[in-house]
Amino acid sequence: MPLSMTGFGEGAAENENYEAKVTLRSVNHRFLDISVRMPEEHRSLEPGIVLQLRARLERGRIEARLSIGPRATRGLEIKIDEAAAARYLEASRHLGAKQGASETLETGTLLRLPGVVSVEAVENVFSDADRGVLDAAVESALERLLEARAREGAELTKVLRRAVAGLGEVVAKLTDLRAPLQQDLLERLQARLAELTGGAGFDVDRLAQEAALLVDKADIQEELDRLKLHVEHFGTLLAEDGAVGKRLDFLAQEILRELNTIGSKSRSSAATQLVLDGKVLCEQLREQVQNVE
Repeated sequence: MPLSMTGFGEGAAENENYEAKVTLRSVNHRFLDISVRMPEEHRSLEPGIVLQLRARLERGRIEARLSIGPRATRGLEIKIDEAAAARYLEASRHLGAKQGASETLETGTLLRLPGVVSVEAVENVFSDADRGVLDAAVESALERLLEARAREGAELTKVLRRAVAGLGEVVAKLTDLRAPLQQDLLERLQARLAELTGGAGFDVDRLAQEAALLVDKADIQEELDRLKLHVEHFGTLLAEDGAVGKRLDFLAQEILRELNTIGSKSRSSAATQLVLDGKVLCEQLREQVQNVE
C-alpha cells in the first residue's frame, strides 16, 4: 500500500550521560529533501543522521529537529594546592614559635585560605558511545513518522480507489457507446452524401469509401483500449508497497490525455458527458497522488 508523504514523528533516548529528543515532520515534495536543525556543537553528526533518514525514506520534504543535552549538571573537580597549604602551615608554626604559642592551623581554616582550594567545572564529552543515544532517538522518531505516513496513505488509497472505480465505469460506458456511435456517424454521413450527390453524377461508391474512412478516423477504440490499461495499471500500483507516487502521477497524466483525445473525437452529448465525468475523476487522482510517496 502506498505511503503518504505527510506525517509527524517524535522519539527520545538516553543513557547515563546524555538524553536526545528528535521530531520529524514530512510534507509532499517531488524528491527527498532533508533539513536538519540541531545544536551547532553537534553539527558534525548531521551527515550520519541524513544517511539514516535516506535509508528509510524516498520522497518528501523532511524537517528534523534534534536536541542533545547532558542528563545532569556538569561535574565539579576540586583541586588542593598542597604546596600552598604547606607554606601556610610553615608560616603559622613560625609565627607561633616567635610568640610562644603551640596552636597550629586547623584543616577547615586552612582550606578556606586563598589559593589552597580551587573548583573547576568538568566539561561533558560526547563520545562515540553516546552517539548511539542520538541514533536511537532518530530511529524511534522515524518509526513514528512511517506509521503516520502509512495511516495517511491508507486513507489516500481509499480515495484513489473510489476514483479509479469511477473511471472504470466511465470506460465501460464509453465502450458500450462506441458501436452505436460509429453506426450513427456512418449513417449520417451517408445520408448527407446522398443529399449532396443526388442526381449530380458523382461516384457514390467512392464517396461511401471516403465516408467509411472518416468514420474509422473518428473511432475511439484505440483510446479506450489504452485508457482501460492505464486505469487497470493504476489500480494494480495501489496494491504495491514502496514509492509509487511518480508512476501514479504519470498514469494520471496519461489517463487525462486519452480522455482529451476521446473528447475531441466525440460527436455525442452522451459521450461528451462521460468524458467530462472522467476528467473530474482524473483531476481527483492527480490531486491526491501529489501526496503519495
